[in-house]
Amino acid sequence: SKSEKEAELKEQKLQAQLESEEQRQKELKEYEQYVTTKEYIEQVAKTKLGLVYSNEIIFKEKDTSE
Repeated sequence: SKSEKEAELKEQKLQAQLESEEQRQKELKEYEQYVTTKEYIEQVAKTKLGLVYSNEIIFKEKDTSE
C-alpha cells in the first residue's frame, strides 16, 4: 500500500541521516585526537603565530608589488 511505501522511504531516509551523522561523529572524534597531537600544535604555532624552532629558517616571498 501507499502508506507502507511512504513509511519505508521515510525509514530509509532516516537511516541514511543516521549513518551520515555517525560518520560525522567519527570524523569529529578523529579531529579531536588530531588537535591534541604535537604535529597539529606545531603547525598552528608556525602558521598562525609564526613560531619556529631555533634551528629553522623561514623563507618568505619577496613582495614584488612595489
